[in-house]
Amino acid sequence: MRYVSFRRPNGTASFGRIEGDTIVELANDAVPSLKAALIEGSLATLADGASFAAADVVLLPVIPDPAKILCVGLNYAEHVKPNLNSAFGKGIVIQ
Repeated sequence: MRYVSFRRPNGTASFGRIEGDTIVELANDAVPSLKAALIEGSLATLADGASFAAADVVLLPVIPDPAKILCVGLNYAEHVKPNLNSAFGKGIVIQ
């Protein structure tokens, strides 16, 4: 399944499941965001809500409010070559 965060046609943020060209809303008052659903483990148990044509909504970042963003350095061959013998040869995580 593919999940998305999106802005409804009325401008409010929500999240749901993609089914073809339709987005089935899963948000409710108790679980207002995809992040909340993942944290509490309730994603598989959420009831289907309203359906929206994908063309009628604006997609948001999947997790619009991440607690942390991680980047990995040295992620392509030409960048790695000069550093193969260094401590950073396997890449570094940048927070």
